[in-house]
Amino acid sequence: MRLLGVDFGKSKIGLAYSEGILASPLSVIPVKSQKKAAVEITAICARLSIEKIVLGLSGGILDKEVVAFGETLRRSANVSVDFVDEAFTSRDAVTKMVEGNTTKKKRREFEDAVAATLILNTYIENQNST
Repeated sequence: MRLLGVDFGKSKIGLAYSEGILASPLSVIPVKSQKKAAVEITAICARLSIEKIVLGLSGGILDKEVVAFGETLRRSANVSVDFVDEAFTSRDAVTKMVEGNTTKKKRREFEDAVAATLILNTYIENQNST
């Protein structure tokens, strides 16, 4: 199954891709508007034949926006959407990048895509354990 992981943010959205075994960072989309971001993600879904989108929920104040954005993606991309707990994935992404000796510039550039990768890997692990 082709999956797209999404780390939703107000200024940037991180994306990761998987064919169901292991996720990889894909890209980071700067958010000019959520509508434009949804259009761009919908195009990515079509290009990669995405079958499911997985968004992270942090248990924080953005969760309502994340759920609404997920619903927008579900309708526009015509794929199912699932959610997974993503508490601390951005922090974990930075930690892993520091451990890998990634430069500060690259960390800032790819942090959200790496966080999306962690979100998607968590989802995959949860699916494989049930």
